[in-house]
Amino acid sequence: MSSEALIIVLYVVLYGRRYQINAKTELAVRYDNMSPLENHHYAVAAQILGNTENNIFCNVNQDKQRYIHDVSPTRRPVLLCLQGQNQIPQNELG
Repeated sequence: MSSEALIIVLYVVLYGRRYQINAKTELAVRYDNMSPLENHHYAVAAQILGNTENNIFCNVNQDKQRYIHDVSPTRRPVLLCLQGQNQIPQNELG
């Protein structure tokens, strides 16, 4: 990876969420400023995995699949993993 590409990746990781919220982008509005990029990534991943030929969980039993894809507020393992990069509280985004 070139140094320019690395700088772009670091910028997006560090400021992408802040930009989405401050610019009131479509994603920020859609997800009510709650981790717009992470929620979008989850939605796209779920859409891709919804196609049988792409479903890496096809050999996992149905109960475990429901747990993996659960998006209820108290239990959403995949979304919580994606949101692990959110270390900045919403009110500190400025």
